[in-house]
Amino acid sequence: MRIHVTPFRALRVAFAALWIDLSPSATESEGHRNTLRRQLRQLAATWPFALFVAIAAPLQVAWTGWQESLTGVMIAALACAAVLAVSGTLLLHTLRHGRARGWPLHAKVRMATLLGAVGAAALLGLLFAAGQLAPGPARLASFVTAFGAMIVMVIALYPVRAATLGFGLGLLVTLGVHGGIGIGLGIGLVLLLALTSSTYRLALFERSAVAQRDLDHAQGRMATRLVAEFETHSSGWFWQTNSDGAVTYLTDKVARELDAPDAPAIGAPLSRLFRMDSALPETERTLAFHLSSRIAFSNYSVRPASRAKLERWWSMSGRPIFDEDGIFIGFVGSGSD
Repeated sequence: MRIHVTPFRALRVAFAALWIDLSPSATESEGHRNTLRRQLRQLAATWPFALFVAIAAPLQVAWTGWQESLTGVMIAALACAAVLAVSGTLLLHTLRHGRARGWPLHAKVRMATLLGAVGAAALLGLLFAAGQLAPGPARLASFVTAFGAMIVMVIALYPVRAATLGFGLGLLVTLGVHGGIGIGLGIGLVLLLALTSSTYRLALFERSAVAQRDLDHAQGRMATRLVAEFETHSSGWFWQTNSDGAVTYLTDKVARELDAPDAPAIGAPLSRLFRMDSALPETERTLAFHLSSRIAFSNYSVRPASRAKLERWWSMSGRPIFDEDGIFIGFVGSGSD
């Protein structure tokens, strides 16, 4: 059986899948735009450190070349430093300063992708220049510096998927220009294919997560409206606590009755706000017992725990809730007059 391997097709499909990050679309969701904003903020936070390392690396190689009287190495390293300084500063300006703040998100992603490719080409050129140094500790230090700058830069670019691929493409093109078509270029192409495939899968995963967040957000808005409608036009109300038993949500009309000038209901322990009617046989257990034992209760008669509050009774129910890992996160319940 013959197996057809089509790496160029895989690259084309993967780049097409990520093209949405590079070009605006009338159908893209607000969730996707928020994802791009978050990615660009992460890049803006780490890029100054990557830029510092990227400029320091060629300066170290240039210093070594000057010490060894290798003028060609020194000039090549200084040229790499200039390219990295200009391109890195331009990207920093795009992300954090001036009029570029108002640029469309896709324009910023395209700029990060282009300048990531330029930075990769400059650093690989620096690595080739370091290879001309005399064997010894100085050349080893130059190799380590150049490789370290590459690693720091790709980590900084990683949040922006397209920029990561731009970095890999810049390395591949520079490798082809320097070494021509050969085994080195073939290995580089395979590695770029692997990077693209993994980035493509991450992009699909992130896109699916964005779609799910959009759906959850829409459902959450609908649920909020329905709850507000129910609370406003009925005698029912809702409550929720955290794992410590402190109230995190309480319907406003009930919270106003339980609020004290120096002790608001939200944030107070539930057992300090309500007291069960211990005279009834089904409520011999206290509310604190149910909360500490994580036992559900239903239709228990409760009243405000403070005797200074209005003498009134509610029917109250609640159950413990757990997250997807089975960890207890609090109680949720309802009540009615």
